[in-house]
Parts: sequence; C-alpha cells; structure tokens
Amino acid sequence: MKKTLKENIPEHYQRFELSPTQLDKLDQLQRNRKGRERSQLWFKFSFAAMAVSVLLLSLFLFRGTESIAEKIAEEIAYNHNKNMQLEIKTASIDDIQNFLSKIDFTLIQSKHLPSEHWELMGARYCSIQGKLAVLMKLKNQSDGKTQTLYQVTYPEDFKNNGPMPFETYVNGVQVKLWREKGLLLALAGS
Repeated sequence: MKKTLKENIPEHYQRFELSPTQLDKLDQLQRNRKGRERSQLWFKFSFAAMAVSVLLLSLFLFRGTESIAEKIAEEIAYNHNKNMQLEIKTASIDDIQNFLSKIDFTLIQSKHLPSEHWELMGARYCSIQGKLAVLMKLKNQSDGKTQTLYQVTYPEDFKNNGPMPFETYVNGVQVKLWREKGLLLALAGS
C-alpha cells in the first residue's frame, strides 16, 4: 500500500541526523547569538540612559539662564496686557507723586519720552520683581497708541546682568528697559 505525503514527510526527516561536530557548531552559533543580543540590549540601554542624563543635565543647567532683564520684561508685558485701571487720572507727574505717596523714590520725566510727544494719562501702583513700582499710561501723540511706562528703584541684583538699554518682545508686547537717574524705567507697547 502506498503511503500518503503526510506519512512520508516525518519518515523522510527522521533519516537525517546531525553529527556531534555539527551539533557543537550549532550550539556555539546559538550561544554567540544570545551574547550578541545581550550586548546589543546593553548598548541600547546604555545609549538610552546617556540620552536621558544629557536631557536632564541640559534642563538643569539651562533652566536658570533667564536674565533678570528677561524676567522683568515678562512681568512688564504681563502687567501691560492686563490693562489695569488707573488709580489717578492726571497729566501731572507731581500729582502722581503726591497721590502715590507709598513709593520711596521720586518719579522722573524721562529724557527719552519728551512731553511734547507723549501725553501722560494717569498712574497706579504695581510691583516689579516684588518691589513697589509705578505704572503710568502714556499716549503717543504721533500715532495715538497708548503705552505703559514703569518706574521703580534700580534693583541691586540688576547690576552686571546684561547690557542696558535692553529691548525684547514678550507675547506680542515690545518692552524696552533702561536706567535713568537711579531708576529702572520700562516702556511697554503692543
């Protein structure tokens, strides 16, 4: 009786057998492959650990690199965008000085903002980096836009912290910082 294909296949392959030398070679190949896989796995793990370390180190080193000028500019842009109500509406710096009596400095008319080009609209208290400051609204006579001028005592930690004047854009607000007559002045406008 003739055998089926299904019966012939197992018989066919049972006739073949590897010699002890061939078995040793096969065993050696299998051990080499496992060792290579382990070394590849170790390499991948080491690379991932190194990448995470570099990322964490760079975050640690660069998170505090923002200068005090940049921090102040961010705070000024935030205050400018809040568009806070004025506590006193006047065109007189003397009236503002008298009304905002808690400040420990004398307000100035900046040489960079001559009164013939800028109309003072009023002022209010604010703070810059935790220090009591004055926020003044000014109207530019040439284009009619309102800008915000800030005056505060020049911070001690500001010395040797970058060039002055300083200018940047924060959230669509142009912020200019400069030192004048012992005060830090900042002008913000959109």
